[in-house]
Amino acid sequence: MTIETITVYKQDPTPIYKQIADQIAHKIESGELASNSKLPTHRWLADQLHVTVGTITRAYSEIERRGLVEARVGAGTYVTDSNKPSWAFAESSIDPNEYNFGYNIPPQLDRSDMLRQAMQRISTSPAHLNQLMIYQPPSGLDAHRSIVTQWLNSKGIKLHAHKLLFSSGAQHAIQMVLDTFTRAGDTVLVEKYTYPGIISLARQNQLTLKGIEMDEFGVTPESLEVCCQRYSPRFIYLTPTLQNPTTAIMPKERRLDIIRVCEQYNVYIIEDEINGLLLESPPALW
Repeated sequence: MTIETITVYKQDPTPIYKQIADQIAHKIESGELASNSKLPTHRWLADQLHVTVGTITRAYSEIERRGLVEARVGAGTYVTDSNKPSWAFAESSIDPNEYNFGYNIPPQLDRSDMLRQAMQRISTSPAHLNQLMIYQPPSGLDAHRSIVTQWLNSKGIKLHAHKLLFSSGAQHAIQMVLDTFTRAGDTVLVEKYTYPGIISLARQNQLTLKGIEMDEFGVTPESLEVCCQRYSPRFIYLTPTLQNPTTAIMPKERRLDIIRVCEQYNVYIIEDEINGLLLESPPALW
């Protein structure tokens, strides 16, 4: 770093640390200081400019705040690599050839154009942008609930907007149901092979999970009845369409049989229909 070209003007009202920071920043932005170049130590630069070490520390902190340099533990301060992506937008380290069947993760398709168009539409309305920056009603904005309800109705899911609540994903919705309607020690029935999220939520809520035997269509009514008699559960959690992880689809007749058993033993059904809209011709709902 060419220190000769850095000058401190004590008569200048601009704080000395900021004068130093501005000049170093100019050298970086002009290319005089290349990426990954090491800056002088605080002590050395302070001696050269006849200022305190604290002034250099503040100067380095200022240019680090601007994202132009980075302090590396035990190594010093370096000019940030301009070719290195920001941590906030770093590429995923997930191997595209690796599949984790414990989670329902959509294929990594290119959705950048769709997202770009959506962001452009949002950016044309400052009022809507400002609306996004404030707290929203727990149930969601009425306009959004109406739009989503209309879309669901078009897919065969009959629902009134005032009965729709937004959540931060299916697991959050399940958590709200469990927090509201269960207490520690309750038993919840699940499919023998079930969504891992319900397992972690049950542990958090100190609930007991009991798995029900399945066939190619999902849980069997016979096994459900045995579990109801044996455990006296309060709820049963089911994913009747494209069950996770087996992808089983429960036909209408089986769903009606399950309902009859649950009505007989006063068991509430938590239906996770997150995958139901993926099918072009989904089975009839309950």
